[in-house]
Amino acid sequence: MDGRELRYSKRLKLIRRAEHFGIRRFDANLIIAMVQNRVAGLRFRFQLDEHEPDRTSRLTAIAVFVVVQSLIVAVGWWILR
Repeated sequence: MDGRELRYSKRLKLIRRAEHFGIRRFDANLIIAMVQNRVAGLRFRFQLDEHEPDRTSRLTAIAVFVVVQSLIVAVGWWILR
């Protein structure tokens, strides 16, 4: 695929190959359409993932913040004691 679309020449090659394996032209076109739809869905999902940090990284950042703040409080308490 070039970008989002499958070139017509490549589609014809896929259909000829499918016919070689006994898959009818109509069924081959359905399979191609399903694959294109799935690829488009994956691209959309990965684009969303690039912009949003995942839940694990958020939890890790919060945990590090809590530990550092706790250490600061503990050291401050130990110094003032």
